[in-house]
Amino acid sequence: MNDFGVKSTQLRKGIGRSLLHACIEWAKKKGATSLELNVWEFNKSAISFYQSIGFETISG
Repeated sequence: MNDFGVKSTQLRKGIGRSLLHACIEWAKKKGATSLELNVWEFNKSAISFYQSIGFETISG
């Protein structure tokens, strides 16, 4: 997947979490053993969101 987001009016309703979990499951079915996310450093809310799901920062 190249890019996804959730409208600001729809935040904190589980939409992003559902989308990301669907992406993770799709990647697993395709045999992926890791995923790479690219997030702008200033986007603290996105970083917190990904960390809450278990992703870790590996560079930056």
